Amino acid sequence: TKPTKHNSGRKRICCLLTKHIKNIATGTKEHKTKHKNMKAIQFKFTPGDHCIVDDIDKPTPANDEVLIKVVNSALDTAHQPILDKDMTAYFIHKLKEPLYLGYHYSGTIESVGSDVTAEDMKAGTHVFGFLQYDPSQTQGAFAEYITVKHSECALKPKNVSFEIAAASTTESITALQAIRDLGGLQKDDSKEERQTILIVGAGGGVGSAAVQFAKNLLGAHVTAVCSARDAKQVQQVWGADVVLDRTS
Repeated sequence: TKPTKHNSGRKRICCLLTKHIKNIATGTKEHKTKHKNMKAIQFKFTPGDHCIVDDIDKPTPANDEVLIKVVNSALDTAHQPILDKDMTAYFIHKLKEPLYLGYHYSGTIESVGSDVTAEDMKAGTHVFGFLQYDPSQTQGAFAEYITVKHSECALKPKNVSFEIAAASTTESITALQAIRDLGGLQKDDSKEERQTILIVGAGGGVGSAAVQFAKNLLGAHVTAVCSARDAKQVQQVWGADVVLDRTS
């Protein structure tokens, strides 16, 4: 089939990252001696003009922020709409060059602001999260360093790799907020009967996280709706009690 505009755009971004992300992470010997500058992928609204830059200022954390050295970052479906200047893009990023993209990240705290006193938020701590979708956003996670409010990142579990952590932020939080915060699903060990939940689209990113949260974290009886090809994984791996084929 003929690739869509967005699919071809994602392929271009993937090729760029494959070519350059290792260069960002490792850097040259000369670059490593510079403490005030950092490398990042600079995106352009003109197709094909994206490039690596190594002379942008390393951010300084505000009083309530932490400076994070990025280990891994993940692609986001928001990237192409931003580059295309779609209507939604104006609500999630500042559309002005120089343009730095990337929302999802995992990394290590390098320094903290003066108001950050939590014992678990200190230099050397492994964290993950995502940059806020905001019209004033100018940072991008495809860079060596980013700054975030200390309340907007989480400790990376020791048994989860940096790669997985970086790719698991938005979908997981969306699922948890939907079923627990908005849906009201709560674990109550005092009740014999479990709460029940129907999850449509259980084979997708948000749906798969919702199944696992509902079953393993909140103890619910889960009925999942997905395609036949995903049914085995949704039930046997992610733990759904009942799986319904959406095509039947």
